[in-house]
Amino acid sequence: MNKRWPGLLLTLAMLTGCDDQHILERTGFCHTISYDLLPDHNFKIGLSVPKADPNSKTDREVLQAIAHSSKDSQPKLVRQTSLLLVNGQLRNLLFSLPLAEGGLLDQMDTLSRDPSIPPKVKITLADGDAYDLLKKNYKEHPRTDRYIYTLLEKEAAYQTVPEATLYEFIRDYYDDGIDPIAPIIKDAGDTITVSGVGLFRGDKYITRIKPDDLHILALLRHNLRHADMTIHLASEGQHKELITFNYLKSDRKIDVLRDKSGKPVVMIHIKASGSVLEYIGKLKLHSDADRNTLLQQAARHLESRADEMIKFMQDNKVDSIGIGAYVRNSMSYASWKKLDWYEEYAHLTVKCKVDLNIVNSGQTL
Repeated sequence: MNKRWPGLLLTLAMLTGCDDQHILERTGFCHTISYDLLPDHNFKIGLSVPKADPNSKTDREVLQAIAHSSKDSQPKLVRQTSLLLVNGQLRNLLFSLPLAEGGLLDQMDTLSRDPSIPPKVKITLADGDAYDLLKKNYKEHPRTDRYIYTLLEKEAAYQTVPEATLYEFIRDYYDDGIDPIAPIIKDAGDTITVSGVGLFRGDKYITRIKPDDLHILALLRHNLRHADMTIHLASEGQHKELITFNYLKSDRKIDVLRDKSGKPVVMIHIKASGSVLEYIGKLKLHSDADRNTLLQQAARHLESRADEMIKFMQDNKVDSIGIGAYVRNSMSYASWKKLDWYEEYAHLTVKCKVDLNIVNSGQTL
């Protein structure tokens, strides 16, 4: 081989690497898009784009455009930056609550038709102005877009807040046996906090589940695999009693029976077990009798909270745990199509039964 070839190949490789880096620095990988509804029914659309240029004074660009639609905003956003904007790394779609109250179907339809937008992009609701939340810089979190994303990833990993994606939202919208849900976040001064989970009827936001009740929603909506859960059994004056489980696992089973008149009766049976991380109260976990008493109290407490949540959903006519899918599967297609499901659902008899078990309670010193 000619002795000059290795040096020539090395030079070409270095030049190619430099070109790749140059292209990367000129490319804007969109991370988060925010949507707000304005009084004149136009949209305020924000876009957060991380910067790859090490010489840049900031680590992201936050763009804004007033437009008639999502696609109408694109050329306006593009004209504000020197970067080539691409959607392949999009991670989060942030919608304001007033916009969600009017319905998200138009936005979801547009987004789902765009092949450059990942179907696993997160759907999040902002309690307040979505663009202001996205634009704000938090001292301990240099990139707000990534802060929001990792916050939701952490909550989903511990199964505190259910994960909601573009794919799941559209799937649940078109499934007439369940309604979509999405986490709600808000600006809390120096931090961002999860302020609940939004419940939809179709594509319209109706109400929310508060943070203290999210573990009940998780038990009712799906099976848990490694969740943490604290159950407050009593908190009156000096008397406090609570039990905290970690690595909690649960299995949910829904059966549809019929009463004497032929109307459906829904039975939700939840079996859950986990290790006790903490117990504050008068009972002794090493005593079989006390442990059984504690489990019965905790199970009845969860049943009561679950019944209250189901009644809350029925009053608001939101089927967020998918009861309709089980009722639909228990009857003929023709009978289901004739049924006014939301009216039937509002007066449906639903009973919840919880069986709770302790796998491990640790050692007593």
